Amino acid sequence: MQLQAFKTSLSKHIVMQVQKLDLILIKGAKFTIFTINCRRFRKEEKEKKEGSHWRNGLDFAAPG
Repeated sequence: MQLQAFKTSLSKHIVMQVQKLDLILIKGAKFTIFTINCRRFRKEEKEKKEGSHWRNGLDFAAPG
């Protein structure tokens, strides 16, 4: 009976750890997507200022 209680508490503990890990991963993914969107937005704003003639791939060689 004690073994069963131990297994139950262990499985609950594992589930809690996995849920914590999932939250961390979700937060990390959201932050990454947010960062990518910010960079894309800034790049588009820069292109609007400079003109769209940089869209043919030359800007990919530039740093940043």
